[in-house]
Amino acid sequence: MNNAKIIGGEFRINLDALQCALKRNNVPEYSLGRTCFYAILKAIKTEVGGGILLPDYMCNSVVEVPLRIGIPFRHYHISTNFTPDIEDIRYVVDYVRGRLGIVLISYFGLIDLNDTIKSIRSEFPNMIIIVDDIQNYYGFGKHIDYDYCFTSYRKWFAVPDGADILQKEEAIKIEGYSTQSDYSYYKAAGNLLKNHIDMIGDSISLELIAKGEKLMEGEYCYTCSDLSCN
Repeated sequence: MNNAKIIGGEFRINLDALQCALKRNNVPEYSLGRTCFYAILKAIKTEVGGGILLPDYMCNSVVEVPLRIGIPFRHYHISTNFTPDIEDIRYVVDYVRGRLGIVLISYFGLIDLNDTIKSIRSEFPNMIIIVDDIQNYYGFGKHIDYDYCFTSYRKWFAVPDGADILQKEEAIKIEGYSTQSDYSYYKAAGNLLKNHIDMIGDSISLELIAKGEKLMEGEYCYTCSDLSCN
């Protein structure tokens, strides 16, 4: 297997961290950021007859979620400073019938979305606002007046998975989600072996991570693994 391509977003996991399980009062419920987005869209599917507005600068795995659920979507433009183009949102809304949802992304944790949210609430009070804080963990949920907000822990910490949703209304219920996220254990094994690449090299570590990445493709309905919860 050729592992010349470096896989980003993977942290070395210290074996000592696995020896001290914490009290599991507040642990992530979901496995991935896309899992959170999937759960949100499933919950609001009947409410968004007009579909979902997505920024034109985003990860392909996020675009696949409304396709998988069967919710129509349209793109709106992101300006060169990574803020939503309100004029373009207005233009798109004019051509859509029915209630809409919109995804706003906190790009690189540097974008203040509060002015955008205020503008959207003022002009389109019926729109469902979903904030993607995957790149903004330390600002997670600190925006004003959103309907849903989600983030991913594996992008920030040495865990193979883990993601969460914040919301204004009654909590989304997890039903029918699998607890056996095999991909997270392959990724964890690869990241544990990073502690010993001086002895065994990094090819085996990368192979395990790549296998976990492959298993992760197209997977949405998983709760956070026990390994990451601990």
